[in-house]
Amino acid sequence: MEIQKLISIISAGLIVPVIGSDFCKVKVSPDRVDPSGKLRLSLSVFKNIAQTHEVILTLNQYLAIRMADKFGLTTLTDEELSLNTVFLNPDFTQDTKYQMLHDEYRLLDAEKQLEDYIKLASINKFKFYINTGPDNFLLDAFKKLNDRQPKFIASQLLESNNNNTLIDDPSEFSPVVFNIFGSIMDGSNGNNCAITDENYIELIVKLQEESNKQNSCFYTLFNFFRPTNLLIIGSSFPDWLMRFLIRLISSRRYTQSNQKLISDTQTLGKTEFANFLKQYNGQVITQQGVPFASAGDFVNALYQNVYGPKPVAAPRYKEKVFISFISDDRNIAQMLNKAFKEKGVDTFFDGDEVFAGTNFENVIKPALQACDYFLPVITTNSITDPINVKRYVYKEWMLANFRKVTKEDTGEEATFIKPYSFGSGNINMEVYKIYFEGIGMEKVTDVTEDGFRTFAENFISRNNLTPVKS
Repeated sequence: MEIQKLISIISAGLIVPVIGSDFCKVKVSPDRVDPSGKLRLSLSVFKNIAQTHEVILTLNQYLAIRMADKFGLTTLTDEELSLNTVFLNPDFTQDTKYQMLHDEYRLLDAEKQLEDYIKLASINKFKFYINTGPDNFLLDAFKKLNDRQPKFIASQLLESNNNNTLIDDPSEFSPVVFNIFGSIMDGSNGNNCAITDENYIELIVKLQEESNKQNSCFYTLFNFFRPTNLLIIGSSFPDWLMRFLIRLISSRRYTQSNQKLISDTQTLGKTEFANFLKQYNGQVITQQGVPFASAGDFVNALYQNVYGPKPVAAPRYKEKVFISFISDDRNIAQMLNKAFKEKGVDTFFDGDEVFAGTNFENVIKPALQACDYFLPVITTNSITDPINVKRYVYKEWMLANFRKVTKEDTGEEATFIKPYSFGSGNINMEVYKIYFEGIGMEKVTDVTEDGFRTFAENFISRNNLTPVKS
């Protein structure tokens, strides 16, 4: 299939990218990954790499070497260079090995190669992403974007009482990122992600069971993407595991399932898997008849075809805006957040309300205390009589008022609290004054995307935000 045809299918919202572990890479010095220098002697990935130079490894390779070092191994061959193989070391308990793995992953920061992930995350017609690795690289990429707040789901829910969690319909603003085999970042619950073949088999069986229970979030999740086509990017799974995974996601017999699209010839490297796909609706993506040599080449071409040359970066501003809203007004808050981000203004925006509960003290409160402007979204949804004071938005308003009273000069008219009424509804001013007595409120009636862009421009100008020099 030519990439131009793929883009037309993506535009229709009929593609779900399935991101494999070979796509996930880090750039490190040999001494960082192998401090003793012993393990690299027999590994071809270090061939012709000077000690002072950096090497690009898949995350799986990097963690395999680091775990081998922690386990005290003195040799490691190319055939053994797999986290699955190294993780089977019998000298440590399962919980200890997972904790060591979690701790090692957390040390990675600038070493993560996120450029291709950012390009994938930028394509807003992708409303679902399935990540088959244990990493959170895709979430890291979304954090660097301006206008998309993903909902993150990991298969750890299978081990909890939360597998009936409500999953909202995905959108361009709020796509779903599904770590189908778990997340390495949850280091508190033992076997929190699949590492060994046994782990993968057990998780696939559990996912199959949950996807058939109508009260399970996985039933809803799998129903969302079963009608779509799978775009497999950078997968290094064995042939048998890829077949299981495709069967699980599509929930149909191979002869009846939708297309399986392969990004590049590396992903299609195994002969058995290639033959399987040829028989069951599998196609390799090409450009002018030529397949892409690697997943990175494919993603770069896809991004260029969708967006063209990289746009000139918008100016950035020093100040940060805390957007406070009730969940009923999430759509308004999302467009407001997008407009600010497009204009270069940093925001605190809890789009999925993931911080509103147990993390109010640790996340919401510090963010509110540190912000430069606090922007309450005022509508007939948030100003009601009576007010449900248990909702977290009102705790935010009370905390903002406490900051105003304790930290601002009472003689000054200006305040960091900037309430705005959005939409055409009439606001009950008596209720409004309970929280914002003496603070003026302006009305914004144009709640289209262009209206929000104009609002953001005016906000920057009227409050004299400080440009950040590049």
